[in-house]
Amino acid sequence: MYIVFRRLFFLCFLIFLSCNKKIDLLFPVASFTFSPIVPVTGEPVTFSASSSKDENGSIISYTWNFDDESFGSGEIITHSFESEGTFQIKLTVIDDDNQSATKLMEITVNSSLVLVDVFQLSISSPSGLSLNYDGESLWTVSDKPGGGIYKISLTETTMESLPYSGVDLEGVVVSQQDSTLWIVEESLGKMIQLSSSGDELQRISIPGSTEGSGGLEGITFNPNTNHFYLLKEKDPGVLIILDSLYNLKNYIRVYFANDFSGIFYDQINNKLWIISDQDSKVFLCDLLGNVIKSFSVDVSKAEGIAVDIEKNRIYIVSDLEEKLYVYKLLDFR
Repeated sequence: MYIVFRRLFFLCFLIFLSCNKKIDLLFPVASFTFSPIVPVTGEPVTFSASSSKDENGSIISYTWNFDDESFGSGEIITHSFESEGTFQIKLTVIDDDNQSATKLMEITVNSSLVLVDVFQLSISSPSGLSLNYDGESLWTVSDKPGGGIYKISLTETTMESLPYSGVDLEGVVVSQQDSTLWIVEESLGKMIQLSSSGDELQRISIPGSTEGSGGLEGITFNPNTNHFYLLKEKDPGVLIILDSLYNLKNYIRVYFANDFSGIFYDQINNKLWIISDQDSKVFLCDLLGNVIKSFSVDVSKAEGIAVDIEKNRIYIVSDLEEKLYVYKLLDFR
């Protein structure tokens, strides 16, 4: 009899609780939209969770996982992706009863580099690329034994060649200060200064350029600091920085690509543009080689890059195809 009484009492107690306390069994619903539907790298994307709801209360928390190591909170939030690809966006909502719900949606981000032109070059195995100091032409080199140095128009016409016969040329840059050219000889581990007429002025040995396998692949110059930036191709990949007296300032191993084949200093943004032919990617980096953005490019054996920010143009030279690719850079900085 006692046991029956206890069970009856417990049942009455539960009925009392159900009549005198709200028991919420309804979960919130997570939902969101985003715009634009197909963004490009660097473009702001607006995510809105205003379609989320809670039938018997209110949502008090919105948290976002953008699948690119970035997170956010809020009902409406803006985010930009710095590399292209497909990302799985996760929204988690929590209501005033501390109940949660999630919603997953995919977003595809395209590259903000758009191919606008391709020109055939009459140069054997072009390797390395640089804008002329006036921005109206380009310089490239041939990496074949005995290869030379060539000035070309922005639409592929060869305008000038210098009387220099290289061993293994892999990069070129023009000094804005005195119009001299600097080239790199990969197998020699040296950078060489030439006059505008092609006369050799000096040779500088590059520390660490023969470490491991893979040699020098690119050179660029920062006129604000008079620093040179050189790339060692791989095993290991290295960003080598020389000061104005050609002394080693930094020797930075870089790992963000399988190889490194070209480099360009962007004076407007004070950044480095680096290209990898094995990865078929262009990387925007800070001056210590840390990646800020990346862009895929459909270029076989890309061996040089030059960037004109004012015209929103990126020039890439293909060693294998002997072509000059011209990309438009959609600006979403």
